[in-house]
Amino acid sequence: MTKPSSLSISLDDLYPKTLSVVHHMARTLMGIQPGEQLPTIQDWMATTVAGAGTIQAGLAILEKAGAIQVTSRGGQGSVLQDRALDRLWEFSGLSSLIGALPLPYSLEFQGIATALEREFQVQNLPVHLVYVNGSDVRFDGLLHQRWDFVVTSRWVAERFVSTHEAMIVHHFSAGTYYAKNSVGVLRRADDPEAIRTVGRDESSGDHRALSEAEFSNVRWVNVPYGQLPWVIHRRTVDAAIWHSTALTPMGIMDDLTIAPLQQDNAKELAERMNEAVIVARRAIDATHHVLHALRVDAMEAMHAAVI
Repeated sequence: MTKPSSLSISLDDLYPKTLSVVHHMARTLMGIQPGEQLPTIQDWMATTVAGAGTIQAGLAILEKAGAIQVTSRGGQGSVLQDRALDRLWEFSGLSSLIGALPLPYSLEFQGIATALEREFQVQNLPVHLVYVNGSDVRFDGLLHQRWDFVVTSRWVAERFVSTHEAMIVHHFSAGTYYAKNSVGVLRRADDPEAIRTVGRDESSGDHRALSEAEFSNVRWVNVPYGQLPWVIHRRTVDAAIWHSTALTPMGIMDDLTIAPLQQDNAKELAERMNEAVIVARRAIDATHHVLHALRVDAMEAMHAAVI
């Protein structure tokens, strides 16, 4: 929609009651699509406990700011002709969205981070991305409202949303989380002996499941994912599941090798984990309206450009 060239409205100048009404209206209007009926004045009054004059003033403020365009149909009420999601967010009273992503140690994860950052910039919407190792930790932060959305593999997300008040908002294509055939077994190149001790990141649902599918009759050692090359190099453990596009410490990879997965169950599991998804809490709120506005095709194009 066309936005005004200058904005003379300052939220700081509004009376507290009017400001509260504008916040509520902006959040509600994010969930109304162009062409849909607007709530009536009576509806607004019931949900804001404000008078008709305050309601009309709030709508006028949002129209003047270029956040919405409304068409009146007389006795049939008003219809939302157009809206600017970024302007509505400015008037919503909400702070930046916070998204938790995996540590960007691989090309795929760097692509996801860049794509999300760029798409929020294009949409002119505020976001703060944090990088957290382990899907379990990211999910815990989502449930405790430390962040608004998380990025994980589709496989682990489907298991999480089946038992928690959360939902998958966006699915990405195959290969966006793990590139095809990029998951293998990291071990020392000069050690052909049987694998007896395996490093496993207990905070990662993907890593736990892949490790258990590939290895049997071994001793598990809890190791944060990024430290696995070091502990294998130092012979603390014999091997671990590893992502071949991951950045690795210089000077030690010459001593290590990445072998393909051997177990069929592990190979099938890796294929089912290769799609990235965005997960949010189930409650439908302004967060969902913003996330649904993100363009998956544009983000996948940026992801591919990074790769």
